[in-house]
Amino acid sequence: MTSYGRKCTNCSSSYYKEDGLMSLLPKVVDLVVGQDIPISAAGGIVDRHGYVAALALGARGIDLGTR
Repeated sequence: MTSYGRKCTNCSSSYYKEDGLMSLLPKVVDLVVGQDIPISAAGGIVDRHGYVAALALGARGIDLGTR
């Protein structure tokens, strides 16, 4: 499963306008705890610091792309 953050420009609630990867990832990991579902993090990871942070938050790997 791949978890990626996004910005919602059309959301009606101002509370849920943004869910960045680093705040969303722990929630996704908690949802699948106890199941054998690997989580891959994507979106906004640009260097080794983002990679290490994603692993620390429970991702088993990351997806990198170019702009």
